[in-house]
Amino acid sequence: MRDSMIFYRSFYEAIRHLNNNEQAIIYNAIFSYGLDFKEPELDGVTKTIWTLIKPQIDANIKRFNNGKQPKTKQIKSKIKAKNKQTKIKSEANNNVNNNLNDNVNLNDKLSFDIFWNNYDKKVDSSKCFKAWLKLVKECEREFVQKQALKYAESTPDVKFRKNPLTWLNGQCWNDETLTDKPKKIHAFHPIIFD
Repeated sequence: MRDSMIFYRSFYEAIRHLNNNEQAIIYNAIFSYGLDFKEPELDGVTKTIWTLIKPQIDANIKRFNNGKQPKTKQIKSKIKAKNKQTKIKSEANNNVNNNLNDNVNLNDKLSFDIFWNNYDKKVDSSKCFKAWLKLVKECEREFVQKQALKYAESTPDVKFRKNPLTWLNGQCWNDETLTDKPKKIHAFHPIIFD
């Protein structure tokens, strides 16, 4: 026997359109089964409604019965954890943190930020920063920053601009940009016939 049970809105919705007699029968069946575990004997419409409601009540009864069982696994786990906590660690934890930010100096970060703002397509920042540190030598960083700005100016629509990681990995700062092309002057040379 239980002192309480869950009654769902879906039960109410299924029952509310029945006539008063059928409603009383199905309500009695739900509570007899849910609280006292007594299976009802029904027929007709009430049996149809009961067939839809019973699986949910069975699932709740199963949860109720599982909740009454002693938690042996949990008790064993707590005992093991307590035993582990009483042991004293003789050595310090010697984990090595290979975080990229620990090995980066301020100049690297500032030079990348200038490139990042000049390029002005904000995609894959952390990957770009790693590529920046690997590919671009300190002596040419200023050149790369200027080329990034030229490239960005030559492709004003960002959706047509290469992703910055692609641009860095391809060392595209060495490529010719539209602003680098010299303007060709075509002179008209008349042909003179004698």
